Amino acid sequence: MRQVYLFILLLTGFVLFNCNKTKEESTIKGNLIFVIGTVEISNKTGSVSAQKDAVVGEGDTIKTGEKSVAVIQFENNAASIEIQENAEFSISKFSAKEQELVSTKGNFWIQAKKLNKDSNFNVIMPTAVAGIRGTSFYSFEIKDEGIHGICHCQGAVDFQDKTSTYKG
Repeated sequence: MRQVYLFILLLTGFVLFNCNKTKEESTIKGNLIFVIGTVEISNKTGSVSAQKDAVVGEGDTIKTGEKSVAVIQFENNAASIEIQENAEFSISKFSAKEQELVSTKGNFWIQAKKLNKDSNFNVIMPTAVAGIRGTSFYSFEIKDEGIHGICHCQGAVDFQDKTSTYKG
C-alpha cells in the first residue's frame, strides 16, 4: 500500500512540475502548393529540388530559376507567398508570435492574415523592411535599374528604409 501512495505522490509531482513549465513556441510549417520550373529548397543540411507538397520552415531558402514559380501556403492560413522567377526567399522565423521572411532578390506576392497585437510579421527586402498585418502586397525588383518597390493592395504596412532613419 505504501508503494501505491509513493507512486501516486511521485506521479502527481511529475505532472505538476511539467504543467508549470512554459512550452517552447512551436514553429509553423508551410507546404509548397504549386511548383513549376526549376525550384530549389536549401538549408544547413543541403539543397533539394522542390516538389509540390514539400514542407518548408524556419531556416529554409527557396530559389526559383528562369520561368519558374513556387507558392507556399503556411499552416492555419497564416500566410501565402508566390515566389516568382529568378528569386531567392528565406524563412528566417515563422511561429505564432513572430514571422520574419527575407527576400534577397526577385519578385513575390504575399498575403498574410491579420495578426493579434502581440505578434510581429516582418518582410526584409534589399532596401526596406515591411511590418505587415492582414496585408496583400507585391514586391518587385527591376534589376537593370537597381530599383526595388512594392504595390500595396490591402491591409496595413509599415516601412522602414534600410539606408536611413525614415519610417513610414
